[in-house]
Amino acid sequence: MSISGTRLYRRIKKDLIEVMPAEDLTTTKIRQKLKDESLTPLLKYQLSSFLWCKSCALTFTRLKRIREMLNRSLYPSKGESKSKRIQNWMAYNYQIYSVVFQSILEVTTLLTNEVLDLGYSKRQCSYESLKENRRVKASGISPVLKQLYDDTLKHRVSKNEFVHQGKSISIPREYKSTKKIEIDISTLTQEISADETEIRELFEGFVAANQKRRFIGYLENECNSIESKVEKLFDKLLPQYIKIQAFYK
Repeated sequence: MSISGTRLYRRIKKDLIEVMPAEDLTTTKIRQKLKDESLTPLLKYQLSSFLWCKSCALTFTRLKRIREMLNRSLYPSKGESKSKRIQNWMAYNYQIYSVVFQSILEVTTLLTNEVLDLGYSKRQCSYESLKENRRVKASGISPVLKQLYDDTLKHRVSKNEFVHQGKSISIPREYKSTKKIEIDISTLTQEISADETEIRELFEGFVAANQKRRFIGYLENECNSIESKVEKLFDKLLPQYIKIQAFYK
């Protein structure tokens, strides 16, 4: 399943399509619509909730695109080995990935705030403010938010160091550098009559490419794991949405 396939996402979209054209449900148009002071409380509630549903879905779309970019074949620049090019490409994409990944907690807390109609401003809304909220606890959402908090913690720390201290975001150590291959390159090159430097670069490039494939698999598993928890949050928010929507009607 994907975020856009959850029952909450489909239910809010269905409710909105009953009162407005489907083509008006883009993020830009929803934001514009929410500036209209003549909106009914019900429509404002539905649009605000759907906006953050879409933001959650967009976050996972961005993470998928980063993994797709990382999987591209790259040709090294002049004077740069293939293995070094791959390592640099992994490091560059991981910095973007980490910043996007940590935002999952932010968009899910904002979604929870809107669906439960808690009334926190965007600046006030955080995991810390929600975790002790009586209505959040009563709805059984607190444990799911705690899981999302824990799963995004290392990325939030890395992002803060990157943004506020200028520190680079390092990829996990096991993918950081090309592992040494215990092989007698000199003997091998003599047997196949090839240039030793060229053969060594080919081997290092092969190892780096293999690490990249493993790294992409690691990122994909991390995304799948947290996406399943976000889907669980959506499921728990659905009955709350139905109840509050009925109140506004």
